[in-house]
Amino acid sequence: MPSGMYALHANIKVTEEDDARIRSATDLAILPVLCWVYFLQILDKSVVGYNAVVGLEEDAYSILGSAGYVAQLALQPLSAYLLVLLPDRTLLAALVFSWGISLTLMAFARSFVSLLVTRFLLGVFEAVCLPVVTLIVGRWWRRGEQPIRVGAFYSTNSLATILGSLLVFLLALLHAPFFKPYQLIFLTTGLLTVLSSPMILISLPSSPSKARFLTPSDRMKAVRRLASSHQSDGTHDFQWYQARECLFEMKTWLFCAMTLLLNVGASVTNVFGPLIVHGLSGGESKNSVLWNIPFGAVQFAVILLSSWVAVAWRRKGAVLLVLVLPMIAGYGFGRGQNNQAVLLIAYYLLGFLFGGNPLLVSWIAGNYAGETKRSVAMSLYQASSSLGNILGPFLFRSTDAPYYYSGLRATLVLSITLFGLVFLQIVHLNWLNKKKEKKRVAKGKPAMVRDTSMMKRYVEEEDANGMDEPEGTEDDERSRILRKPRNDLSDPLMVVSEENDEFVYIL
Repeated sequence: MPSGMYALHANIKVTEEDDARIRSATDLAILPVLCWVYFLQILDKSVVGYNAVVGLEEDAYSILGSAGYVAQLALQPLSAYLLVLLPDRTLLAALVFSWGISLTLMAFARSFVSLLVTRFLLGVFEAVCLPVVTLIVGRWWRRGEQPIRVGAFYSTNSLATILGSLLVFLLALLHAPFFKPYQLIFLTTGLLTVLSSPMILISLPSSPSKARFLTPSDRMKAVRRLASSHQSDGTHDFQWYQARECLFEMKTWLFCAMTLLLNVGASVTNVFGPLIVHGLSGGESKNSVLWNIPFGAVQFAVILLSSWVAVAWRRKGAVLLVLVLPMIAGYGFGRGQNNQAVLLIAYYLLGFLFGGNPLLVSWIAGNYAGETKRSVAMSLYQASSSLGNILGPFLFRSTDAPYYYSGLRATLVLSITLFGLVFLQIVHLNWLNKKKEKKRVAKGKPAMVRDTSMMKRYVEEEDANGMDEPEGTEDDERSRILRKPRNDLSDPLMVVSEENDEFVYIL
């Protein structure tokens, strides 16, 4: 079964100028769509949290907050299949339309049961959003370019926090005769989401080879420049051997454990953040919602800065280790009831954890090859994230308000454990790379492989062969920057499986 994707473009040459032009055009055409979609998802999800301050707190709030994540967790086995089977733009547009309808219907829910059902449906349709957006990044950008792009769409998390706070504050001031404040919020954000669906279907191409914003020549070059990533087999058939391979790899379950622990902490801020800040303010005013604006600014800065550093260092694990330290400090800060300013600063420090998820997403996406294998890996990420968000709220009891000491102590222990797991994954991936070095030597190949997919500048694989750079430059041996591959990339098994000894894991 030929892959076709790379083999048909093997003789096409791409210059640095071509690469820069195609990358810029892709950034302008594709990235805004991904950012808008992810912004809508976070905004729609977070308004449930803000509405606890303006009218929903009495309605078994933690159950409502977890319902969407239960739906996401349940749907992940199906999502892995849908990610491979359906075109990206069709799937994404349908998901956005469906969760927009679900959120709009929440405005008309007249009982807690009906509110819970619509929240569950919202989670069902949001379940595939992050995996499909991440896979789109992998299909349009080289591995070294992906962290910044993932960071860009993930940074809208912070914008949703800021704008969501303002929206809830303003709508809470309105006194509509037929709607409560939380109903107005659901109606506004839901209709905005529904209206975005046609825009996605029209503006998002299905693949680089069909991109209308590129010339016919640049479409072929766009496919060619992605070949060095060794990540796509160009098929929409679900490959069961790839799924099995993914499930039996230790790195997969380390990524799952890291995602679970990170998102237990994320649930603290996503679901209970507004409640915590409201409690610290004494619960005297709805103005406490605005206290989340600085928290959103911290998220925005940390996400973009950490993504940039990950590209500069070409190390995602090390950057993630650095981000965990402020999280540990935030959970461990302040224990007295009279130091509210310190507790608020500690809460803002938790914003560093939002730099962790985009790093994990790009780390996972960059370490798997093959459409099915990457889809399964991203579905497992989403399942682990959902499970973390389900479990997180149960660490916080209403009797512990407003300081939630027992929950914060538990998340402190989990953050320390997360630090250890990240370090273990770095060691494990380095060990896997050493194993591949031995395989290459046994086959008569050089031990080191230059990975052009991680280079800051584009170099044709053939031109990279035999390059001799001075030690300490961006192209030195330690950076693992590509040499001409010797495997037959028209063979899908060579592209995607562990038998591909030229695939280099990102640390």
